[in-house]
This record gives sequence, C-alpha cells and structure tokens, in this order.
Amino acid sequence: MRNSNYTFFEEFKRLDKLCGDLYGENHGVTLYIDEMQKTYARECQGIPNWYSDLKQLKHLRYIRNYLAHEEDAFSEDLCDQEDIDWVRSFYLRILNQTDPLALLYKQQQSKRCMKPKQEPLQKKPSYSSQSSYRNQESHYGCLAFAFIVIFVFIYFMKTM
Repeated sequence: MRNSNYTFFEEFKRLDKLCGDLYGENHGVTLYIDEMQKTYARECQGIPNWYSDLKQLKHLRYIRNYLAHEEDAFSEDLCDQEDIDWVRSFYLRILNQTDPLALLYKQQQSKRCMKPKQEPLQKKPSYSSQSSYRNQESHYGCLAFAFIVIFVFIYFMKTM
C-alpha cells in the first residue's frame, strides 16, 4: 500500500503543476480551491458535483501535505487506488475543460450571450426642465408686475 502513496504524490504533483500553469503561479491546487471558495453559491448551482469536487480537492490536498511534511508519512497507508484515480480523472477534466471552474466560466459566458442587447437610451424630455422653463416665465412675469407697480407708484407720487 505504501507504493500507492508514492503514486498518489506524483499524480497530485502533476495536477498541482497543471493548475499552477493555469494561474501562472505555484501551489496550483490551492489556488484552484481558493477560486472555488470565492464563488457565490448561486453562481455554482448549475455546476454538477461542485461541492463534492471542492471537498475532495481539500481532502486530497491534506493527504499530499501530510505526505510532504510529516516524517515517515510514506510508511503509513494514507491513500488508495480510488484517490489516485480521482486525481487522474480531475487532471483530465481540467484538460477537457469539464472541471468545475471551466463549467462555471462557460455558464457565465452563455448567460452574457443570452442577454438581449439594449438599445441606446434616447433622451426623453425631463419634466424638471419644463418646470424650470415655467419658473423662468413666472420670474419674468413677477418682474414685469413689480416694474408696473413701481411705475404706477412713481407716477402717482409725481402727480400729488
């Protein structure tokens, strides 16, 4: 069974490198997990196995870290053929763009394409500009009325 630890470790390393190449950084599986965790629940609803894949990636990353950092870890039976097969399968899913993040990206792109194009908004007359025009007219009327009152007042003052 210890041989499966070595096989698992190498397969995980290969998966980690592939994910790292996608992100252009080291620790690719961790970045992949982080990206999944940053995704809102409503966005990943249509993605099959989203949560089970996330849980499995975290579990397998834990095993990998244990193997890498603990003394004599390779002498223990930590993983089995099923774990190795899952890592290999996930590697292929990434290559075929059927992994959770690729499916999420495709889902988001299809939603963007389905949105109808909005026509540019035509400027409609605003009621506030019309009311300001009325306000200007009323100001002129008030001024005219004030001049008339002043003129009449001055006229009557001269005649008295």
